[in-house]
Amino acid sequence: MSESGDGELPDGWRRPTIGDSCLAVGKIEPARTPREPFRYIDISAVDRTTKKIGDVQRILGEAAPSRARQVVKTGDVLVSTVRPNLQTIAIVPKELDGEVASTGFCVLRPGQDLDPRWLFYWTLSPTFLESLLKKTRGVSYPAVLDKDVRAAAIPLPPIDEQRQIVAWIGSLDAALDAGMQRLEEAYAQLRMFRAASYASAFVGESQRGEEMLGSVAAVQSGLAKGRPGEGAASQIPYLRTANVQAGFLDLEEVKVIGVTAEQRARYQLKDGDVLVLEGGDADKVGRGWLWEGQLVECLHQNHVFAVRPGDRLRPRFLAHYINAPPARTYFLSVAKQTTNLASINKTTLKGLPVPMFALDQQDVLVEELDERLASADRMRVAIEVARMRLGDLRRSALRRAFQGELHAMAPPDSVAA
Repeated sequence: MSESGDGELPDGWRRPTIGDSCLAVGKIEPARTPREPFRYIDISAVDRTTKKIGDVQRILGEAAPSRARQVVKTGDVLVSTVRPNLQTIAIVPKELDGEVASTGFCVLRPGQDLDPRWLFYWTLSPTFLESLLKKTRGVSYPAVLDKDVRAAAIPLPPIDEQRQIVAWIGSLDAALDAGMQRLEEAYAQLRMFRAASYASAFVGESQRGEEMLGSVAAVQSGLAKGRPGEGAASQIPYLRTANVQAGFLDLEEVKVIGVTAEQRARYQLKDGDVLVLEGGDADKVGRGWLWEGQLVECLHQNHVFAVRPGDRLRPRFLAHYINAPPARTYFLSVAKQTTNLASINKTTLKGLPVPMFALDQQDVLVEELDERLASADRMRVAIEVARMRLGDLRRSALRRAFQGELHAMAPPDSVAA
């Protein structure tokens, strides 16, 4: 048996298209009832992690956006046709019955032979995702059409068997969610521990005068991405914002870019450079960590500053300091803020006040912080591994469900995190 579109199915199962098993969805024009309020479900209302609909806007018909056109019912499955790789998918709860969804969703309304939860779980499966990605159009704004979603095949057992299997998956999901919640709580405690460690090192009487970062270090902007220039060299690894975290570098996925010899020399990272983010969410602006030559050759892109300390500043001391409360407070106070984003520029980064300890004091402080934070780093890695294991368990369960391997199994009571 196989989860693929043309593999063998268990006896009694069939493989129609999703469209064949779903009903038509009604449309409305809110402008025709300008004073009538409704709740509007747009793509941003769906939490991509929990796959649930969160806060929705309550608006009048006269203020409705042009995409507010689809009337939804309890049990409808909403599949975003924009950036399908993100799997922005949710099932409509009872409290949103009769409300209005964006045309950015393909609204799937199960027929009598299709359990809503079976359809929901299928749209989360790797096979369904792969089928959509093959039909994605566009690069900067990748999307699929409603007809692409509806044309996808779905393995379909008898309705009673669907309900039995989704009960098993639901029990597993609840256990996995509980495990994930415990991991999130542990991660929150870890962040508090790191913040407390930095506060004890950099806040209070230990501070002995300050100088602006620009006077004790060189600050360089990164490589602007674009088409390779004439004479571009071979593909060179470069760091982007996703690689630079608070207190560590995530090098699991490092992309490459074609550059000229001049760009290659100019944006080459050197051992001891401190990488600082230009912007992003408020908790990201100014965060960063130390480059220690992890790759033989690597560049940095234009949203990642490279700070090269002079002879009065230890690189690791600075790397710790930019994640400490005084630096975080400074970055947030000078950042240019929009609705959801914040950013700093080269000038404001150079203006960061840096406590100037003697070099031997910097060395002592770094050693103490490294010792304290080593355990935090080990815990962070353990949490990330546990998250991956939970995700693997979920994907494995879906694969087995749609191969017909779960119907005879008792629902799980718990899953160890």
